[in-house]
Amino acid sequence: MDWKWIAMKTHLKLEYLEIDYRDIEKFRALVLHDIPHEVVDRRVKRTFKTRRNETQEISGGIDIKRIDGKTATLFVYRVFSTDRFAMSIH
Repeated sequence: MDWKWIAMKTHLKLEYLEIDYRDIEKFRALVLHDIPHEVVDRRVKRTFKTRRNETQEISGGIDIKRIDGKTATLFVYRVFSTDRFAMSIH
């Protein structure tokens, strides 16, 4: 399987992506089933960029590592009363 972002063949400058899909476990089962990834324990807290270059403390998430060492973290965070599903590259 050729995972283009992991292999550095596409979207090299991507820093943040937000999609309208809120069930991270379903996303993991449907999309990440054959992509190497690591589920981060919910007790682990990290700070990531979100919309408009703001930062947000995130609990847990799902990490995907690229061959150059960069990591994409998929996570759900709350804005007002709405959950957002996002990916931050760090």
